[in-house]
Amino acid sequence: MTPALGAAGSRRFDTEALLQKLAAQLQRSPVRESLRWFRASVGQAIRMVAVDDVDFLRSEDKYTLIAWRDDSGEAREAIIRTPLKELLPQLDASRFA
Repeated sequence: MTPALGAAGSRRFDTEALLQKLAAQLQRSPVRESLRWFRASVGQAIRMVAVDDVDFLRSEDKYTLIAWRDDSGEAREAIIRTPLKELLPQLDASRFA
């Protein structure tokens, strides 16, 4: 969109047109929900771990360690085959630094 020149030569934009264009773009882009569960290997078993229960994540190469406390307060750990680099866009930024 080309800005129009005002009386003093300053640029002014058609605000309504810009807002409509922005609204159309927002409608086209799907809103991504944050990841809510991890599917993790605990020994030979698969366990579903709620993201809200996770104490910390630690990544090494292509794997990420998930640490949480179970219902009795005991520390637990599991491995997922996803690097932290791939998980970050899926995690709630207000919860994970």
